[in-house]
Amino acid sequence: MARLGMEITDGLISHHQWEVEQSEGQLVLLSNEAEMSRYSNALQTLKEAEQPYRLLSCDELAAHEPALHGTEGVFKAVHIPGDRVMNCRQFSLLAKQAAQRSGVNFQFDTEVAAIKPQNKPQVRLKGGDVQPFDHVIVCTESLPPEGFLKTNLEASTARIDSYALSVAIREPLNAPRSAVQDCKSGITITRIGKRLRVCGGAELNPSSSKTHDKRVVNKLFRTLDQYFPGAANYPAGTQTWRASRTFTLDGLPLVGSAGLPGVWLNLAHGANGWTLATASARLLSEQIAGHTTSLPCESISPHRFNR
Repeated sequence: MARLGMEITDGLISHHQWEVEQSEGQLVLLSNEAEMSRYSNALQTLKEAEQPYRLLSCDELAAHEPALHGTEGVFKAVHIPGDRVMNCRQFSLLAKQAAQRSGVNFQFDTEVAAIKPQNKPQVRLKGGDVQPFDHVIVCTESLPPEGFLKTNLEASTARIDSYALSVAIREPLNAPRSAVQDCKSGITITRIGKRLRVCGGAELNPSSSKTHDKRVVNKLFRTLDQYFPGAANYPAGTQTWRASRTFTLDGLPLVGSAGLPGVWLNLAHGANGWTLATASARLLSEQIAGHTTSLPCESISPHRFNR
């Protein structure tokens, strides 16, 4: 799905001649042999997927990330040249504009109260208005509550909140070329155009409080300053936010029929929302149209846990 998504994304960029900030390659930093052993399953997966990678020694890191500091505790690094970082917000805005030019009508700040499944499913808005549609696709990140839509699915999910910060680059020579992940902490530092993005930290099934965990946020700042000191221009504007991600038991999304007339699901992409976004959209549109899908969809069926 990731490979299909990359092909679709590249096709859209080429067709519309969009200019999207992106870079290629990722380094995964491993601190000891035990970490290397735990990561071996991921390396085997890359090998089976015919995704090239290379194990680097500390001495070889400088050739791939000249600005990288604080590597005294690094045992090995995995370089994945085919990985990619892209400004997904920029891509999404360009896709939105293209959709609007094609006649798509976006209705933002419109709260949906319920969906009534039938041959022409109806959407009831909070204000009481009811609108019929040929098909309804639910993309609410997590499974909707039964009061909103009763699906009878047995898919167990967990919500995890993670944090991210975005900061302007002060000195490009001090910034990463693409993406660097610290395997021990799970924190990833990426370069997107003229800004740095640092992602990591997790809260399992967190409360609805909007208060950020200062310990997690401070760790993001410390990790950035540890590996790329002098790269960030904090006074130029720093953004910090928390985002929700829903995971299934097998880590795959729920993409397909909800088992209700005219209602479809595109949910629970976990940490791979951007990676699987365009592929999920393609596979779902093919299912709705009754076409042969580009990939087998049994493994992402919302009903796979009901068996």
